[in-house]
Amino acid sequence: MTAAAVTVKEAMAELTDRAQLLPEPELPDLAELISDARRLANQVCIGRSAFQDHYGVASEAEYKRMRAAQGQVMLHAQIGLRDQDKMRRACAEIHEALDKRGYRLDRFGIAFDSNMGYPPALRADMPKSTGLILDDPEDWLALTRSAPFAPHFAGFMIGMPAAVENTMAALAAGGTTIGNLSHFYNYRMLYMDDDVAMAAATVKAMALVVAAPVEAMLSSNNDDGFGPLFSDIACSLGLVMIEKHIVEGLL
Repeated sequence: MTAAAVTVKEAMAELTDRAQLLPEPELPDLAELISDARRLANQVCIGRSAFQDHYGVASEAEYKRMRAAQGQVMLHAQIGLRDQDKMRRACAEIHEALDKRGYRLDRFGIAFDSNMGYPPALRADMPKSTGLILDDPEDWLALTRSAPFAPHFAGFMIGMPAAVENTMAALAAGGTTIGNLSHFYNYRMLYMDDDVAMAAATVKAMALVVAAPVEAMLSSNNDDGFGPLFSDIACSLGLVMIEKHIVEGLL
């Protein structure tokens, strides 16, 4: 082996050394995070949304299977207004207007403010944009009771420092689709630089979705993560396989 080859080998060994990649002396224990999530799941009082009552289902997953059996697709729209009263009124008016014309909207994706990614105790002093902010459990439930749509709690939920608190609030409000895992990769909150804490919160939130006493789904939305950087669908499919491995394999 030449000297140059030895140098490259040594350099690669240094680059892939655990102390270089993960300089923290200790990392959270995965089993403990999952155990904590199961304990929290037992403390959540699962709520019911107007969607669940209207269609007589326990979860969006059950509704999806029902629609698939009927050969129908679900329709999704995105909505997010800062004013909570306007938000609830808009959801109700859209549902009523479509229903009168014989149309159906199955799900609303809730466009939350980026401020929702911060732990609740810090939100008041953190930057805000223009989306919806929900602080009180009653506000979450009032939203999901405003019209019979499946609430998709996605942006600034899982993958954020406040992942656990937001997931618990979503479940308590009858939300059974929570995301987005993809946000963990490329969303960063100002003044929140603890990657280990954010990873731990994300893992615990994902485990909480699984442990919840209702069938809940973990969404991703690849195109809101690394997806736009890819040049072909094959790379996106590869990312789906990686995320599937993380959620169903590693966890």
